[in-house]
Amino acid sequence: MKRWLVAMVAAMTLGALPLLLGADGDGPVAAWTFNGQLRRLSRDVAADKHHAIAHDDYASVEAPGLLALEFDGVDDFLTVPNDPAITMTDRLTVDLWVRVEETGGIHCIMDKRGERYRIQVSPDGVPMLGLKAGGDRLDLTGGRITFGQWHRITGTLNRPDARLYLDGQQVAQATWDHAVDAGGDLIIGSKSGVDYFFAGALDELRIYNYARPPLADDAPSVEPTGAEAMVNAKLSVQELPDGVRVDTGAAVYELTDVGGLRSLMIGGERVIADNDRPLLTASAFASEEYDGWTDHAAGGVVEAQWRPDQHRYESNEERFQAAYTGTLDFGGGDTIECQLLLEARRGSPFLTAYTTLQPEGEFEGRFIRDLSLRLPLALNMRKRVVQGCDRGVQWNTRHFYQFHVSPTSRLMAEPDHNIWRRFAIDQDSPTDYHAWKAESYATPPLTMQRGEQAPGWMAAYDERAGLIFAYRGLAEAAPKALRVEAEGTGEARVCLWHDSLPALAIGSPQASTVFGRPHVIDLAPFDDEFSFAQPDTALAALWEVEGLASDPPSRNELPLGGLEPLAEESAEGEAPLVTGGVPLPRG
Repeated sequence: MKRWLVAMVAAMTLGALPLLLGADGDGPVAAWTFNGQLRRLSRDVAADKHHAIAHDDYASVEAPGLLALEFDGVDDFLTVPNDPAITMTDRLTVDLWVRVEETGGIHCIMDKRGERYRIQVSPDGVPMLGLKAGGDRLDLTGGRITFGQWHRITGTLNRPDARLYLDGQQVAQATWDHAVDAGGDLIIGSKSGVDYFFAGALDELRIYNYARPPLADDAPSVEPTGAEAMVNAKLSVQELPDGVRVDTGAAVYELTDVGGLRSLMIGGERVIADNDRPLLTASAFASEEYDGWTDHAAGGVVEAQWRPDQHRYESNEERFQAAYTGTLDFGGGDTIECQLLLEARRGSPFLTAYTTLQPEGEFEGRFIRDLSLRLPLALNMRKRVVQGCDRGVQWNTRHFYQFHVSPTSRLMAEPDHNIWRRFAIDQDSPTDYHAWKAESYATPPLTMQRGEQAPGWMAAYDERAGLIFAYRGLAEAAPKALRVEAEGTGEARVCLWHDSLPALAIGSPQASTVFGRPHVIDLAPFDDEFSFAQPDTALAALWEVEGLASDPPSRNELPLGGLEPLAEESAEGEAPLVTGGVPLPRG
């Protein structure tokens, strides 16, 4: 198998896909066009539900329907998890466009595990529709393909009438009066994933829950299932009474004159709406006895007030910039002077924020508790949160999760549930991060993963749209944190200093990780399921890196920072053996 992924998805556009439906809504119950998949996932473009999972990387080749998935005839296959919608009994259609290579063996192109319904080609090129019901089976064969050329094979059942078509022409018919058994998963490219591996290319596969003979004007889809580059996008800037509206062609931002992001929209869906809060926020812990480390010191929290100063907007055909200055004011002469630059580019959904901060005042008895860029979201109860970790792991968690089935597999009268309200990635040193979630501020967090360096992004989305947000160079700039507060409509936070750390004295060495240095934050909306929008791939392209540590598949690797323990020289004398703990920075 070739070890590469087709790069159909352009980095700058995260758009949704029109689904494949018939003119009267009588389209397939499942369909795969294979036109631009990523990460071993082929999208069901009919129901948007029955996605096919590859068991290794695969190659795509040009085909009549834009692209086709290539199978090596050795171990390549995809699995579609079993579902009632693809379980047929009395009526069905399997319709596919395929190019088969001559190998001398049987090619099973698709199989409802257990041979319940399948399409395969014999060693001498004869197509077959196979059906099975208990001990009764039908192997309906007819016609002959030319190896190495594209053909359309269609099998239908309208009990008891079964038919086979090749290139739109009927080549076989039989009477078979049995109900097809349910079977298991749907396998593409093999018989049950263990035998008759298909060698060639599959352009498109459609499954209907009724008998649909091939029509003369049928053709494989040429719609890409990834997003396309918006080469003709136009950057539009419109002045508003108290701000500006920026349409990049990929996303629409409304900024306020006082340094806020009022709304964010993609594909007509709002991810941020009617927000009147400033982007930058801060709070301090005021205490006469706090020593910068000890817990349970007496004191109180002081919230900073945002006081805007100046703003300036500039744009050309390719780029828009909004520059702000302002102050986070704690009162008593203690302030944080802020410079904030927001930048958007034509054809890109990304908004990049550059900010530098400088404390002014004595801050006597005051310690920074939290300093963040906050984004109030407009998501609903069905929201999910994705935490990007290292070693190819992405945790995708429902905010509100109901358990409808009890341990005895019976439906509960009142489903139990989890409500995960807090999600975080805390990069507390350059060599240690902690990804966690919690049900509330009063409950202990559940650790999702620990590692050395998080890639620096999180995302939140519902069934309409979502937002990815990231801090560039998260580990190098530690301590930093990414948070999602999922209660209500949700809030995303990029924490330059977070409240799980000891409150920060502005004169301490760690203050240099917050003040006097630039911070770069990227955010972008997307209007599709995270698995298919894959905004993290666009983020990697924006950062001009080949990939991120969170790129799947997951890898069972020890976080040793490149150290090879078995290859290292042993200590000359006695040395401690460390088997656990948390890595700490030197110094």
